Amino acid sequence: NVIGGSVTDTGLFDWSHYPNIFEAYRKGDPAMWGYAQMKKKGLRDMGACLSSEAAGQLALGSKTMALRVKQSSSSALALALMLENHPKVERVYYPGLESHPEYARAKSLFRASGSMLSLDLKEGLDCCQFLNELKLVICATHLGDNRTLTLPVAPRMCF
Repeated sequence: NVIGGSVTDTGLFDWSHYPNIFEAYRKGDPAMWGYAQMKKKGLRDMGACLSSEAAGQLALGSKTMALRVKQSSSSALALALMLENHPKVERVYYPGLESHPEYARAKSLFRASGSMLSLDLKEGLDCCQFLNELKLVICATHLGDNRTLTLPVAPRMCF
C-alpha cells in the first residue's frame, strides 16, 4: 500500500494569522511562510521523493480514485444505515446519516460523507467480543486499505 498527497498553496492565505508557523520560517513574504514550513518539515519528516514503485502505484491508483471514493462512501452509508437498526448498537456516528448533528453541513460541503464511521454499543456489551464475532471486518490500525477495518478505540486509550 502507498499513501501520498499534495498541497497546493496559492499564496492567498494570510499565514501571519496562523500561530503554528515555526519562528525560523517567519521571514520574508508572509504568503510564503506556510509553504516554507510544509517544505522544510515535509522533507525532514517524509523524505525528498517517492520510490519509483510508490510513484507508479500512486499514478495507477489516481486514475480510479473518484470511483473508489464514491463506492467506499456508498458502502459506508449502507453499513451505517444497517447498524442504526442493529439490536446491539446504541448509536452510529456517520455524517451521511440524517441523525448526525453535522448532517446538513456535510451535505452542503461534500458530495459524499467518506468511508469512516463509529458506533456505540448498547450498555453492557463487550466491544472486543462484538468485533471478534464479525465475519468480513478485519481488526487493524491503519488507513489506506481496500478492506473494511475496525479498531476498538476506547478500551485501547490511556486516560
